[in-house]
Amino acid sequence: MKKEEESEGQLRSETSDNLRVEDLAEALELMKTDASKLLKDLLRGISMWGITALLAFCLAAVWLVLSEFIVRFAHPFGSPPLILDILYVSYAFSAGSALLGLVLLWRYYSLRKKYEKLFVISGTLH
Repeated sequence: MKKEEESEGQLRSETSDNLRVEDLAEALELMKTDASKLLKDLLRGISMWGITALLAFCLAAVWLVLSEFIVRFAHPFGSPPLILDILYVSYAFSAGSALLGLVLLWRYYSLRKKYEKLFVISGTLH
């Protein structure tokens, strides 16, 4: 009984391995037929990390500008403790956005370095 179960388990394992190999072969064939579109999509996805980092830095700059407006113009419109709370929150959001921008920029450059050959190939295709 155990031998039958073991042989049946091996047969199922071999069948699942064959299915995986066949599925992989089919996926590779699809990738071959759409290689240029796939390459463009991959490179655009990598570039989006850089664009998102730039947007995070812009957001940090907006928070700093808001902080400057609070320091210069908000004193007549509110009590100093409330203004200082808003100012500190603006500084915290600015620092957080800048930190996020650095992380995103690091991710962009690490992916760019990893797939540098693909960027070169893409440049020769255009």
